[in-house]
Amino acid sequence: MAAPVSDGNSQLPNQIRDAFIDLPADILSLLGTLWNGKPQGLDKATAQKLITVLSEHVTSLKQQIHTPTSSSNRDELVVSRKRNLEDDDGLLQDGSQEKKARLAEHSSSSKASVGASWSGTTFDGVSFTIPQRKKFTLTVSSTASEGLSASVPGSKTPEFAIPWNEIQTVVCLPVPEKTQAQKSFLIFPKGVNGLQELSSPAYETMVWTVPDTKAKGAAEDEPTQAQAIKAALAQNASVLEPSPKDFASEIPPIGGKKDSKAYHIKAFKGSKDGFLFLLPTGIIWAFKKPLIFFSFPCIDSISYTSVLQRTFNLIISARATPEPEAAAAEYEFSMLDQTDFAGIDAYIKKNGLQDASLAEQRRAKVYNVNGKKGGGGGEAEDADDVDGSGSGGGGGELQKAEAEAAAAAAAEDSDDEEEDENFDPGSDGEDGASSSSGSEDGDGENAAAAASDGEDLVTKELGSEAEDVEITDAEEEEDDEDDEEEEL
Repeated sequence: MAAPVSDGNSQLPNQIRDAFIDLPADILSLLGTLWNGKPQGLDKATAQKLITVLSEHVTSLKQQIHTPTSSSNRDELVVSRKRNLEDDDGLLQDGSQEKKARLAEHSSSSKASVGASWSGTTFDGVSFTIPQRKKFTLTVSSTASEGLSASVPGSKTPEFAIPWNEIQTVVCLPVPEKTQAQKSFLIFPKGVNGLQELSSPAYETMVWTVPDTKAKGAAEDEPTQAQAIKAALAQNASVLEPSPKDFASEIPPIGGKKDSKAYHIKAFKGSKDGFLFLLPTGIIWAFKKPLIFFSFPCIDSISYTSVLQRTFNLIISARATPEPEAAAAEYEFSMLDQTDFAGIDAYIKKNGLQDASLAEQRRAKVYNVNGKKGGGGGEAEDADDVDGSGSGGGGGELQKAEAEAAAAAAAEDSDDEEEDENFDPGSDGEDGASSSSGSEDGDGENAAAAASDGEDLVTKELGSEAEDVEITDAEEEEDDEDDEEEEL
């Protein structure tokens, strides 16, 4: 690395000096003068020369970026850039260094081994989402010994590639919930189906999306980009597509024509939303990572859970490989619309997939809450106790309570029957006559008693004061006069 360029007290920082390290020394000196704010000796011609040299330098850098370079040169540039960052700023840690070194080594080896000299039909501006979210130029080779590759526009060196003999499954799916028709292509390498975690697979899954509509001004017989890519892939691989013979959703597609059909099932896997596609040879979960392809040989069983009025859950028990000794794992997809239940069930039965909804492990567990008191009871005895068929000692507490309630109801019914038997209509008539005559005799007695009670009440309330009250003849005459005056 060159020594810092000085002009008097002027000195450039390292990052600026390294950026313009290829420039002549006099230009670097001028930059140092400008950096330190001392442009006294900078005339117009010198300033124009500086600007011209800088513009030429930037132009040459742009040309280098857009000029294709070999894989080895590109890897050397990446490694040198990492080394500079590590030396100057210390941004890379040991773990990230090792990881990026392994990725760079794997990337360089794959590029050197495949795709470097492939030729075939190219498609520009293809939007990839996996393994990189970027637009690439897709090359589909027609030679059986070659395969698929993706490269940066303007470059023939592939960023990633996969030969035909390493491809397990090629799928073409309509992209759901789009106003403009689009198709997504999924490429599954051998041994990569999303059912197992691979630390460093030899080849990664590819996913790209292209429009399925014709460009403006295109001829009537000209295929769409999706149709052209599908035809190119079909020369060396079998392309799986949804078919109404296998499954078609009863829910009309968004933005589709009247007679168009939807082939997806909206669902959730955990907190991630996505779509299930029921294909002739398996079930696919797309379009978010991890993509999963459940091929029929890997599926052990399928079951329904949480079946409600509007939604239900679907559980797929599958193994990573078709070998019987491989361990099975369950994958649950929730919030499926009940409208598609009949179609899904018909698909499962048609392809002979085992319905494990009523399997032993999915039955409700029986707990001996009301079982017999005492030890020595196993699960079988507990189950017998719950349904009341246990032996020795009768049922549990619940059965005893029911028996007691039944006995009490029977006793009450027997009491009512005895009362009905002792009922005598004649006695009721006699009693009614006697009671009516008795009431007539008692009316006079009640009136006399009420009068005596009234007198006793006055005496009780007033006491001796009632006895001392005496009305004289004069007071009576005055009262009579007052009454006469009122009448007049």
